Amino acid sequence: MDTNTNTNSTCYFCKKRFNHNSNKIVACYPCGHLVHEICIKHSMLQNILTNRVGEEKSLIHDVDKPLCHKCNNGIHQIINGKAELCDDCDENIIRNCCNKYCTTEKCNTMIASIMKEDNLNLPDQKKIDIMSLKKTTYKPSICDRFRATYRAPSFLAAWAFFWFDCKSTNYSYNSFKRFLRAYHFITGIKIATVGLEKLKDDENNKTIYVGNHVATLDAFILPYKIKSGVLGSKKAIEVNSLSRMMKKCADIISVDRGKSTNTVQQMKDFMETRDTLFCFPSGMFTSYDSIPLFRSGAFVIGHRIRPIIIEYEQDVSSLNEMDMILYYPRVNATIHILDPIVQEQGQPIEEFIELVRTTMANHCKFKLANIDSHDITD
Repeated sequence: MDTNTNTNSTCYFCKKRFNHNSNKIVACYPCGHLVHEICIKHSMLQNILTNRVGEEKSLIHDVDKPLCHKCNNGIHQIINGKAELCDDCDENIIRNCCNKYCTTEKCNTMIASIMKEDNLNLPDQKKIDIMSLKKTTYKPSICDRFRATYRAPSFLAAWAFFWFDCKSTNYSYNSFKRFLRAYHFITGIKIATVGLEKLKDDENNKTIYVGNHVATLDAFILPYKIKSGVLGSKKAIEVNSLSRMMKKCADIISVDRGKSTNTVQQMKDFMETRDTLFCFPSGMFTSYDSIPLFRSGAFVIGHRIRPIIIEYEQDVSSLNEMDMILYYPRVNATIHILDPIVQEQGQPIEEFIELVRTTMANHCKFKLANIDSHDITD
C-alpha cells in the first residue's frame, strides 16, 4: 500500500465527509483509499444483484471484486474489516442484511467476500489518517442531562441579551465579546493564552493567521482572545440566526466551497484595508491532536504567516453545538501564538506550506496527517 499519497477526506462511495458521522472507516488494498465500511458492503451487495439478475444459479463463486470509486482499480482486500466464521465450512465471512457470504468455493453459501482479515497490517501513516478523521459519539450521562436544566435557560437569556446588545450598539465587536464571556461562563470553558503579547507586532504589519481546526467550538474561543478578520465557509456561517449575528459583529469573509469563486482574490481585497486575517487552511475538522494538509490560498497572497494553535485537553471533536451548550461538563483550551514565518526568496510554495505545518505540529507534539480536503465541496 502506498503511504505517500494523500488521504481522501470524503468517502468515494457516498460522497459524505468521514468526520460528519461515526461510521467505521476502512482502507482499500492495494490503492490505500479510505471508504466507509458500510458503503463497501453495500457496493458488494449491489454488484451481486446487478450481475446476477435473471440467472437461475443457486451457487455463485465468480463474482468480480468491487472497484475503488476513486481509481477504478480492483479492491483485493479491506484492511480493518470485521470477519466471522461461516457456519458451513469455518471460513471467514461477513454479515450484511442478515445474509452470509462465504469466502471459499467449496462452501454452498452464496458468494465470495473480500472483507476478511489477513496478516497485512495497516501502515502507521494510514492509521494516523484514519484516527484523525474518525468521529466519536458523545453520549451524555444522567448527570450531564441534569446539567441541561439550568444551562438551557441561562443560554437563552445570554442569547436574548446578545440580540438586544447588538441592536443598541449596531453589532459592535464588544457586544460579541460580552456574549462570548457569558457563553464561556455557562459552558465551563477555561482559556489560557501563550504568547498573546506577540500580536502587538501585527498592528502595522500585515499578517495572515493560520490555525488548526478541531470543531465548531473554535469559533467561540479564538475570537475572544484574538481580534481579526476571519475566512469561513458560507454554509457554516449562515447555518442559524446566532451565527449570522456573529458574522455582523466580526469581519468575516464567507466563501462558497466547490464553486467558481476566487477566494484568493477576496483575501487580497480584504487585506488592502485590514492588517490581519485568520483562516483555517486545512478546510476541515480533524482530531484535536493532528494537523492535516493545508490548502495554498492563505500562503500565496504575499503576507507573512503567523501560526496559531488551539490545544484542547479534552477531545471536543465529537461535540456539536447543543452538546457543548447543554451537557458537556467543561473544556480547557490553550491558545499558542507562535512567531511569524516569512517565505524566503525563491522558496517553493509547497516547501513553505510544509514548513508552517511542521512547525505547528512540533510545537504541540501533534501528529502530521496526510489528509487532503480538496474533495470537500460543501
